[in-house]
Amino acid sequence: MRLHTPRMLVAGIVAIIAFAIPSSSQATIFGQVSTAYTLDRGTTDMGGFVSVFESSTLVFGQYRRGLFSKADFGVQGGFVDPEASGMGVALGADVKFLVMQTGADAPFDLAIDPRLAYFNLDSYSLVTFGGSVVISRDYPLAQGSIAPYGALYMRLENVSFDEDLEHAPDRIDDSGMDLELSGIAGVRWDVSELLDILGELAFDRDLGFTIGMNFKL
Repeated sequence: MRLHTPRMLVAGIVAIIAFAIPSSSQATIFGQVSTAYTLDRGTTDMGGFVSVFESSTLVFGQYRRGLFSKADFGVQGGFVDPEASGMGVALGADVKFLVMQTGADAPFDLAIDPRLAYFNLDSYSLVTFGGSVVISRDYPLAQGSIAPYGALYMRLENVSFDEDLEHAPDRIDDSGMDLELSGIAGVRWDVSELLDILGELAFDRDLGFTIGMNFKL
């Protein structure tokens, strides 16, 4: 049976977005900023990114390294600047496992990506723990390649306030833990053997856009 790979990949990404739109969560802290494919063992990527959401801006870096066959890990860190509060620090980490690879029986790469993130502001802090399911596929170009990807990110969010609610974002009502969901659609352009450029949209309660680049070390 012939697999219509581009159609299936697009359909999968659209389904991820549609499923996530009803979410009432805060914006995802770091997005996905990687495809489903994992780095080879011992190889390293380092990147810098800017995320702009309706109620906040985030500037962060990411270090990724291949652990072993079909697994890599990433560490993220940066600064977040919400409209309703002072600048804060954001930290995160994830481990990604490639569970299905593009081939005769698989129309795209599929990975699971457990994630942990934290940021601290003047008036409150947010801790998230969960994971994303990521699909992507590389398409060769005359020079380099391009890889559309999508991710469905489910997580537990715990919000703790240090002061009263006056300086907290309007979308946060009270301290506590909630189960949240968001969808991400992006594309990675493999410009050369040394450089990737990524751009993605996050479909959360806050719509956001992330752009940046990875350097292959």
